[in-house]
Formats: sequence, structure tokens, C-alpha cells
Amino acid sequence: MRGADIFRFARAAATGYPLRTGLSVLAMAIGVAAVVVLTALGDGARTYVVSQFSSLGSNLVIVLPGRSATGGFSPANAVTRTPRADDWNRALPVAVIGVKIRDEVFAGQEAVGQFIRLGGRRVRVVGVLAPSGQGVGFNADELVLVPVALSQAMFNSNTLFRILIEAKSRDHIEMAKRDVAALLKTRHSGEEDVTVITQDAVLATFDKLLVALTAAVAGIAAISLAVAGILVMNVMLVAVTQRTGEIGLLKALGARAATIRQAFLAEAAVLSIMGAVLGYGLGEFGAFAIRTFYPIFPAYPPAWAVIAAVVTSLTTGILFGLMPASRASKMNPVEALMKH
Repeated sequence: MRGADIFRFARAAATGYPLRTGLSVLAMAIGVAAVVVLTALGDGARTYVVSQFSSLGSNLVIVLPGRSATGGFSPANAVTRTPRADDWNRALPVAVIGVKIRDEVFAGQEAVGQFIRLGGRRVRVVGVLAPSGQGVGFNADELVLVPVALSQAMFNSNTLFRILIEAKSRDHIEMAKRDVAALLKTRHSGEEDVTVITQDAVLATFDKLLVALTAAVAGIAAISLAVAGILVMNVMLVAVTQRTGEIGLLKALGARAATIRQAFLAEAAVLSIMGAVLGYGLGEFGAFAIRTFYPIFPAYPPAWAVIAAVVTSLTTGILFGLMPASRASKMNPVEALMKH
């Protein structure tokens, strides 16, 4: 049998039993679609977190209370606090507001120099932030920034939980980090009681965590491909039983065992390819639906996940098709014709 004949044999087998073929293809498609959708969610979460942190500003140096022995980012530091180094009596009654606050309070009029009331205090607007939109759980256009001492007086607090400092450029980040650490050590009587990290360090930590999460969910979803492969094997075993007469006739006409084996492996490959294509389409549709309902969430499946899902489905289908193909190739032609 030539290659074209083997392909026609596989195609005829697939179309001859539409229900059996449909169930096999559907099982493989579900596995591929699960990998595509789940990796799209994982990679989308990683991209979303990175973009949200980037919206805070670029070239950031972050000061957190508490000393981290490793010098890296520790999520526990984000919820601790440290005493404040200023006096409430020195709080200046000024504020910088977001553009949405300006538009709602002043209706497009000049805001700088005007007064607004915050928690019973009258403060002067000294600046308006440039539009920047949503970032890390809040809308920067709705912010009102006041001096630290004024904020602590308003909320009756004597602690700080974070300081964000923007360096002039990426080349100045490390210098800014060293200068900030030295300044705070001097102001805290020589005690190193803060952790100074960079924005890149935070993003790298989250990036590693979310990449690992994406790989984990892809692995979990890939289990369904193994289940689909078992279904393909069962279907192929049934096909061997149903087609004993055809196998006997091919062998009687001189077809080699290798040719019979290739024909059944081609059928398994056809089922796997059909399932992979359908699953990829379903997965992309699922990712599109997520992006449609949640526009801020960039749920795009990574290329490596799509390739891995398709290759895994094809490999799984062929591997689980080896046993049925081997059984078919070993049939005695006389016995096969008699059973038929």
C-alpha cells in the first residue's frame, strides 16, 4: 500500500463509524481546549500583574518596613508597618488630586490654588496628576495625595507600610536604592530596619510564581489528554475486532504486517489531529470569551502551550494506537477471514 492508500484507509475507517469517531475526537478536543484555556488564564494573570505594577510608574525603588535577610522581596513585608520619623504639627495642608477628582469637584475649572475638604480638614490643591487609569486595585485618577504627616494625623496613625521612589532612569535605580538605604539608616539611629527593593525584583518574583502556576495548570489539563488517549486505544481495539475480515483480505492480497500496522496508526493519527484542531479552535474561542467579558484581562494562550498541547495530543493518540495496530498486524489472514 502506498502512502495515499494508507491515508484513504484511515479516512474511510474514520468516516465509516461517525459516532465512534466523534466521541474520540471530542475527548481529544476537550483535553487540548483545557490546556489552551487554562494556560491562557495563567499567562493572562502574569501579564495583568506585570502591567498593573508597571502602571504605578517606571524605575521604582520600594521601601518596606522590616529587614529581609535575603535582600529580596518578601510578601510578608507588605503587611507590616514601621513607626513614622515626622511630627503631626508639621503637616502642611496641601494635596495633589487625580484628574477624575478635579473634573467631579471643579467641573473643568482651574483646580490648583483652590481648597477642598478632606475628613473635616481644609487643604489647598497644589497639583493635578496626569491621567494614568487603573493600577494594582485602584484608579490613580481618583487619588488624593497629601503629605505623610497630614495623612497620619487624619487617620490617627503613627506608622508607614510602604514608600515608593521613582529614579530618574534605569541607570540610576541601583544608586537610588543605595542612597535611600543609607539615608534611612542614618535617620533610624544606625538601625537597618527596612528592606529596599526594586520594582524589577518584585515583578521577577511574581513572574516566576505565575509562570510556575501556568505550567502546573497546563500539566493538570494535560492529564485529560492521557484519558483521551485511552479512549482512542479502546476505539481502535473495537475497530480491529470489527474489521477482521478487511484485515484478512489485505493480508491475503499480500499486505505486510508493517503495512497493516501503519494503516491503523494512521487512523489513530487522523483522530488525534482532528481532535487537536477542534480543541485548539475551542480553546481559542474560550480565551476570546474571557477577553470579551473581562477586557482588562489579557487571556492569550502562550505559543508554547498551544504547540505542546497539539504535539501531546498527536503523540498520545499514536502511542495508545500502537497496541491495537500491533494486534491487527499479527492476525492470521485465514482466521481473520473465517471470523468475518
